[in-house]
Amino acid sequence: MSPNVVTTTEKMRRLPWFVTMQAFNSIFCYLTVFGPLFVLFLGEMGLPKGRIGFLTALFPFCGLLALFVAPMTERMGVKRAFLTFYALRKFITALLLFTPLVLATYDLNTAFYYVAVVIALFAVCRSIAETAFCPWSQEFIPDTVRGKYNATVSIIATLATGAAIVGASFYMARKSGLSAYMGPMAVGVLFGFIGVAAGCMVPGGAPVARSESHWNFLRRMFGAFRDRKFRLYLVGIALVSLGWAATASFLPLYLREQVGLSSGMVFMLTNGALLGTLLSSYAWGWAADRYGSKPVMLTSVNLLLLLPICWWLLPRGGAFTIPLILFFNGVSGAALTGWGIASDRHLYVDVVPPEKKMHYLALFYAYSGVVGGIGPLAAGYALEHFSHLSGNFGPARLDQYTPLFAAGFLLLLAGFLVLSRTRAGGSMPSGRFVGMFLQGNPFMALESMVRYNFAGDEDSRVSVAERLGEARSPLNVNELIEALSDPSFNVRYEAVISMARTRNDRRFVHALAGVVHGGEPELAAAAAWALGRMGNRAAIPALRRGLQAETPLLRARCARALGMLEDADSIPAIMQLFRLERNSGIRMAYASALGVLRARETVPELLDFLRSLDAPMQRMELALAAAQMVGDEEYFVRLQRDAALSPGMVYNQALEVIRRKIIRHSWAEGASEALGKVADIMAQEQVEKGARVLAEVIGDLQLSAVAPARASVLRECIEMLRLAPQRREYIFLALHALDAAAEEEE
Repeated sequence: MSPNVVTTTEKMRRLPWFVTMQAFNSIFCYLTVFGPLFVLFLGEMGLPKGRIGFLTALFPFCGLLALFVAPMTERMGVKRAFLTFYALRKFITALLLFTPLVLATYDLNTAFYYVAVVIALFAVCRSIAETAFCPWSQEFIPDTVRGKYNATVSIIATLATGAAIVGASFYMARKSGLSAYMGPMAVGVLFGFIGVAAGCMVPGGAPVARSESHWNFLRRMFGAFRDRKFRLYLVGIALVSLGWAATASFLPLYLREQVGLSSGMVFMLTNGALLGTLLSSYAWGWAADRYGSKPVMLTSVNLLLLLPICWWLLPRGGAFTIPLILFFNGVSGAALTGWGIASDRHLYVDVVPPEKKMHYLALFYAYSGVVGGIGPLAAGYALEHFSHLSGNFGPARLDQYTPLFAAGFLLLLAGFLVLSRTRAGGSMPSGRFVGMFLQGNPFMALESMVRYNFAGDEDSRVSVAERLGEARSPLNVNELIEALSDPSFNVRYEAVISMARTRNDRRFVHALAGVVHGGEPELAAAAAWALGRMGNRAAIPALRRGLQAETPLLRARCARALGMLEDADSIPAIMQLFRLERNSGIRMAYASALGVLRARETVPELLDFLRSLDAPMQRMELALAAAQMVGDEEYFVRLQRDAALSPGMVYNQALEVIRRKIIRHSWAEGASEALGKVADIMAQEQVEKGARVLAEVIGDLQLSAVAPARASVLRECIEMLRLAPQRREYIFLALHALDAAAEEEE
């Protein structure tokens, strides 16, 4: 192995340092030039919105430098290049602390040029550092955990930034003018230097010696445009970036100027976005790793689509204004976090080939810089152009920000349509991804997944496996499948039962099929039952193989499951097993399966078996199997349930109904009056006497005109009602077969 290659173990061990670096850098960004504080600071200076847009556009526009500095950063070592310019930009940012002095000494125009020079220098350093960072991050973040890792960074950075914002808001509330911004900026610079120190501990990024010329590098870099997947991705992120820039670039000024909030309050309310980020980060990262980048990207863009409309319709000065701003900020924080995690993962995992990462990522960074610069620049000049716009449109107000919200909505919609055409390996279809959150109980599913990761003792793991099934959600399919590998039998057994409770999923079928043939007879039998209960016919091949298992109980369970799945092609195999089996309990399983499958040719053999049984419940189950072959089992079951309390009266009512139906059949001529006498006997609770008389009445019928299976059942009932009138199952069978025959058309 090359000494420059970093092992996955080393990457995972050093990732906490990178998380630390990102957390401190997040505080630096929010308190200096990338958060709402900077836009408010420029507005406090009195700069026109066009100039504010120009200053904020300098950051992304300098991304074009990536086209020229990428080979240099590669030769220098992307880690060293990143940290060098990453630290240098902190020194440059500190120069902003002298802005009030410049403004006081000279004039606004001079102060603008001073800030512009500082921002330009900062943007150059940032561009070089970010050009190096992109390939470095692809190297040291393993693809398998990229989504969760980005989520972890987001959560920790959000907590750190939230604390910094609260502190800065209280500081700003006690100050006024430009001096209110200097304290937070100074603190941000300090935290930025701490982040640089943490970044020194992150591995990878060694220098790479390349012999190609710079022009050859550019040629290969621009060759990435021939990659259709890359082109489509670039168009999609451009539209989303421009749409969000139109919506949010000047949102702090909108809230201050149009809604009437103070700068401190605007800054404080950004905690809503941080809360949305905090609450959603892990879920987005987990979803991106599990279901792929594309569905998460599209879902987050759908959320972003709502926000231009929400901000436009925001009531101004009402009791609900502040809560709504917090809520909208929360939605934007969650949506932007999902977009950032998913688009980043899609770029590094699905779009950029690792062997061409420097060429692709340098071009991507330069391109995104141009797009990112156009957004705030155009937004700033658009605000100046529409500065005189005013009026009302229904309940909503028209002002200079309204065209921006409209443009933002249309651009985000176009971005969604373009990104929906992208391809991502292994990604779930977006509609199915959203649909998973609408099935079962998604809140219970997410809660049980968290508990699953922390469950330690066996009782806890069993309880979690049960709860995963109760959620009936496709979100926790993987956890239930993983539970099948738990070292505890009880946990594995509970996982099988939970799979049977939850929604049908082909992945469950595959997993349970493995259990059926996994060599654990007790668990295999439960898995076979679960496959039958789930009702997915994809399980049929595995269950058919189970009919050949060495364990009799497993063969029986597989036969029952095939019956539940209505696999008529398995009838011959199950019939053969029924004929060869000597254990009455196992034979019962085969007989029950044949009954469910309506294997009418086996009725005589099932009736012979019924004669030999002594256990009442076995006799009733086998009678039900015979009943299923001659009519609707619902009639038989209802009769059996109702007869538990007052059998004679129930038999009487059933016979009266059969009398009215049977009159129209020639094969039952004269039977109506005879059945009436039987009904009278039954009404007096003389059940055994009534059973014998019923046998005589059935014997007088022309059974040759009745369907063969029903005729076989009725002939058996004649004999058994004479010999054993106390056996209730034959009364049920006789009434059931008579009712089914009476329902037939002549």
